[in-house]
Amino acid sequence: MKLETPIKILVRRRAAIGDVIMSTAVVKELSTRYGKNALIDVVTQHPEVYRNNFRIRNIWHVNSPPDINDYELYINLDDAYEYNPTEHYMDSYFYRAFGTTNLNKSVELFPNKEDTDLVQQDLEEIGDKFVVVHMRNWHWGAKNISMDVWLEVYAKLFEQRADFKIVCVGGETDFYIEDHPLFVDLRARYNSQQLKYLMDHAACFVGIDSGPFHCAAASKTHI
Repeated sequence: MKLETPIKILVRRRAAIGDVIMSTAVVKELSTRYGKNALIDVVTQHPEVYRNNFRIRNIWHVNSPPDINDYELYINLDDAYEYNPTEHYMDSYFYRAFGTTNLNKSVELFPNKEDTDLVQQDLEEIGDKFVVVHMRNWHWGAKNISMDVWLEVYAKLFEQRADFKIVCVGGETDFYIEDHPLFVDLRARYNSQQLKYLMDHAACFVGIDSGPFHCAAASKTHI
């Protein structure tokens, strides 16, 4: 159809940055379905995730949301999977939004030239062989991988390869192996768009459910 007046759609997802990254798949599906027949706005706690996203018109913070009565379609993804913990996160999103899970659920991030230029400087120093890890150190134990497991992974890696560097990402409180020539500390350096671009060039990402994990999902790397 060719609509004279596009449908105004509002998509909402608060909470953690990974949850918001997952919502980009819903926006992508809406954009694919409606094309120019829809104007899509997003309300979220993490507007950075949607920076440079060509599929949307406006980004709103949850503390100052628009009036939902201004929209013909309102998709609220808050608590979609929290209410259904036995189901996959993305399946919960897509079932709420579209009534089906049999769709392309890949997520998206869009770094701009400023993002890529910053990361490119680091890539030149790192070299072309590296893996990205997120050694999360979170107050919720289920969100962490124990240090014993990490050390076992590194021991097995270095037994086979000593030419790969280990790039550590995450926050300042996350773990990092100090005083080792193969470890590179890039914690608390990148936003989500920049992390995605870094991981585009990595052999793989190793980590657990977190913001960097979902940035990896938007990248070309293996997880």
